[in-house]
Formats: sequence, structure tokens, C-alpha cells
Amino acid sequence: MTAPVVGAPAGGDVRPAELAAAHPDWAVYARVNEGSAIPRVPVMERLYPFAVSFGEARVIDRWERVARVAHANFLADHGEDPAIPARRPWDKGLADFYKESNIRLVRTTLASAVAVGRTWGPLPSDADPDDVAPTPEQFDAMVEREHESWRATLLAAGWRPAARRDDARRTHPFLVPWAALDEDGRAKTRSSVHDALELLRALGYASRPQRTAVAVAVGPGPGSAAGAGSPGSGRYRRRGEVTAQRVSAPWRWTTQSGSVMEAQAGDWRVSDGERSWSVRPAEFAASYRSAGDGRWRRIGTVNARRAEEAERIETLEGVAIAATGDWIVEGDGGERWIVPGEHFAESYEAAP
Repeated sequence: MTAPVVGAPAGGDVRPAELAAAHPDWAVYARVNEGSAIPRVPVMERLYPFAVSFGEARVIDRWERVARVAHANFLADHGEDPAIPARRPWDKGLADFYKESNIRLVRTTLASAVAVGRTWGPLPSDADPDDVAPTPEQFDAMVEREHESWRATLLAAGWRPAARRDDARRTHPFLVPWAALDEDGRAKTRSSVHDALELLRALGYASRPQRTAVAVAVGPGPGSAAGAGSPGSGRYRRRGEVTAQRVSAPWRWTTQSGSVMEAQAGDWRVSDGERSWSVRPAEFAASYRSAGDGRWRRIGTVNARRAEEAERIETLEGVAIAATGDWIVEGDGGERWIVPGEHFAESYEAAP
């Protein structure tokens, strides 16, 4: 179901956020005063803010504004240094890679809050501070997710772990799994997530517990008779193996519903023996581990729900149509894709 386009009131995106939080199955397209084209990935639930602009002037979307403030806070703590690429001001030489890294932090914070059982909505005037803040356990899980998202992004961009950070050589001492990260690295990640949450709260968005918990049990699998034990919406763990190869030129592939997807140069071509599809480098690094001999093991957990009717889904590769019975899967970075119903039980199992 799609809600009508909603214009933001003078106070901000309160009404669109309320709709998105109250009706997570709705796609809410909200016109805002500052923004860009409709984003491929929603900023919360299924909220897609966009702005109408004229002329050649570049508009700044809401999440970039949060990212700019986050970077300004970083510079306030560490100082500007034109000789260090990551410590240049946003509009004075900061490379796109570092800008995107700041924006990724904001989007990952939004997505990881949902992944640990929270939702996003407008900040009530009488909000209880304990209600709008993640629990210590949830915050720790969000911090770990942020580190793994950051790590996967840098590894996909050619960075490697080393004893010292060197931006020119693309080395960083924190590029290790969370379990191996020292306390200095963990403290810096905690600070980044804390600052992102505070900035989002200042913008008017609150992270609150979801109203109800979803009990998930995997039964006979898609296509079997419905009833107790049938899989439902919730958190799932990826399983199984695939073959994959990185492709050096753009290419197209077609979903089972007939949607044509656009893969970019450098994307991975993944196959389970029956189907082939593309995966962007950052998402591939976070979702697969080498099993040797050209095979890759699926890793990580995702949110997923079954489509009750045909739906139009914005993916990283373009617009795709989910048929009734297909599964709509969402990664920790907010990216979405469709898994045919007959393949879902083979590749996903309920997360504990």
C-alpha cells in the first residue's frame, strides 16, 4: 500500500514520520524543503523524503546535513589538517569517499536501531529519555553493526589492516573484526554512534521500542500449507553457499518477475546454480565469506517479510516487482532485495 505524497509542515517532517512509524508497510513519499531526488533506500521504515528544486543549484538532503554536522564535530575534536584527507572541512577539499562515509554512518545508525528492535518517529514533546534511548544491550549491538559496516566499506574500497593509519596507502589499524578490535577503536565507534543518535534526536527523530515483538518460527517452508510454524516477518540468518565472480563491466540481469536490474562495473555476479544476480562491493564484503574454490558462504542476519500482494521495491540495482509470496529482505545498511518464495527457505533461517 502506498500513502499519498505528504508535504512537510513548517516544523519539519513530523507528519510523514508519524505515518511511516505507524504504518511500516506503507511507502510514504514526503516532499520536504531541502533534499534531492527520491532516494533508492528509505531513511526510516518506508519513508522516502524528496525535494523539488529548479535550476542548477545542488540541494543538500537531510541526512547529508546530519553527516556534515557529524564531520564538524569530528573536526572540533581532532582539529582541521589539510594534509590529512579525512580532516579537511566538508566544503574545502574533503573527498567524496569521506563524505559518503559520514552519510553511511547516519544511515547505518537508522537501520541498526530497527535491526535491534526499535523504530523511528517524531520526537514527542514529553518524551521519556529512557524510552527514546536504546538500552545498553541495544546500543552495544548497534555499535558493533556500525563497526562491521564501516569495516566492510573500507575493505571493499581497497583498504587493508595495518599497524598505522595511512590514507595514501589505504591502511588502518581498526580494520579487524569487532572481536579483535582494541578498546581505543571500540570507544571511537561508540562515540560515533552516540553522536549520530544525538544529532538525529536534535533533528526531531526519536528511536523508540517497537510496539510488538514478532515471534518467528520456520516451518515446512514457502509454498506449504499455512499455519503454526509457517515463516513470518522478522529477523533471519543467511545460510548456504554460492559462487561469485567480480565483473569489470556494467551488465544487466532480470529477476524472476521480469524486472531488469542494472549492475555496475566492479559489482559481483552471484549464482546459486539456478539464478544469478548482482551484489555491490560493500554489501558483498559484509554478506559473504570465502569458502574456497570460488565458493562463498552467506553470513549475517537480515530483516525479511513475505509480500502479501505485488509490491514495487526500490533496490540498489533499480526498481523490482515482488510477486505475492516473494520475500522482501532488508540488510543492515537499509538496502533491499527480493528473494523468490521457493528459494527463501533454502537461504534463510529464523535468527535466535
